[in-house]
Amino acid sequence: METLQKIEQFKGKRNCALTLFIPPNYDFTKDIKRIYTSIISIKHEQKKKQLLPIIKTIKSHIDDKKIIGFGQIICCGLGQTLVYYQLNPRNLIQKFEYYYDYVFSTNMIKKFLFPNISYIVSNKTVVQRLNVYMLKDNLVYNNKIDGYLETDLIGTIFYFSNENLPIDLIEKTMKTKTKICIVTNCDHQIAKDNKIVGLLKHGLTSQLCCI
Repeated sequence: METLQKIEQFKGKRNCALTLFIPPNYDFTKDIKRIYTSIISIKHEQKKKQLLPIIKTIKSHIDDKKIIGFGQIICCGLGQTLVYYQLNPRNLIQKFEYYYDYVFSTNMIKKFLFPNISYIVSNKTVVQRLNVYMLKDNLVYNNKIDGYLETDLIGTIFYFSNENLPIDLIEKTMKTKTKICIVTNCDHQIAKDNKIVGLLKHGLTSQLCCI
């Protein structure tokens, strides 16, 4: 958790926080060369100067090394100083992905570190289910979440925000074995009005829980 907290707190220069998700037994050579070539071709000299140490640092740590287990998560960025973090995921990384930003892709990192976290891209089915849950009064919202978690009444949490998923919330859900679904691109009214929503366990309604 300490390393994850440091990763969350990092604020870098524009596009100088690079997060890599590398599958096991993956030949990273072509990708590192491709990223390096794209940086070299940048016309803005200051931006190029900032990005080159990042990619060189990553290359020095993982070049020609076989990645085993469930893969590797790498965070390397330039803020006041150059930082490098390497994490071993607990969930399998199935395809290579990388992201540039001024912060690291912490919610995506958490998806691979904690077995109870998943990503869902909102679609018609997701919206229909939210409608059903709302009509059946199966949902609790925002500031009521903690109380329902403490009494172990929530089965799933829907997180609609792009903000960092709070580590203390993850710790609470790990104790109660509550699932967390990070829902992206959701235009449902529930998502517009709430950052976090809890789905009560089967057969429970918020009215019944208050009796």
